Amino acid sequence: MDLSDLFPSHADWETALVNLSEEVATITAFKGKMTTHARVLLDCLTAYEKFSEQMIRVSTYASLRASADGSNPENQRDAAKVSAAMANIQAKLSFIQSELLTLTEKELTQFIKDVPELENYHKLLFDILEKSLIP
Repeated sequence: MDLSDLFPSHADWETALVNLSEEVATITAFKGKMTTHARVLLDCLTAYEKFSEQMIRVSTYASLRASADGSNPENQRDAAKVSAAMANIQAKLSFIQSELLTLTEKELTQFIKDVPELENYHKLLFDILEKSLIP
C-alpha cells in the first residue's frame, strides 16, 4: 500500500508521532488563559486546528497500515503506539472544552465581535455551549 502522500517513509511517520507528543505543549500553553481575551481564544483554536490536522495524518497512516495487514506485528505495534499517544494527547487537551464551557453565549458573541476571525469557529463554539445547556 502506497501511503507516501501521508508520509514519504515509515521513519517520517515515526518522527511525526514523536513530534506530536512534544508539540502538544504549544496547545497546553493556553491552559487557564484561552478565555481571557478573544485574540487568545483565536490563537488557541487556530493552533489546535493545525495540531489536529497533524494528529489526523499520523493516525490515518497507522490505521491504513493496520487495515491493509492487521496480522503484521509492526502494524499492530504502530496502531498501539498511536492509540496510546492519542489518549495521552486528548487527556492533555481536555481543558479546551472545559474552559470554553465557562463562557456564556453573550461572552462568545462579544468575542466574535471583537475578533471577527473567530466567526470561523462559530459552530464549534456554540455547539459546545449548547451541550452545556442540555440537562
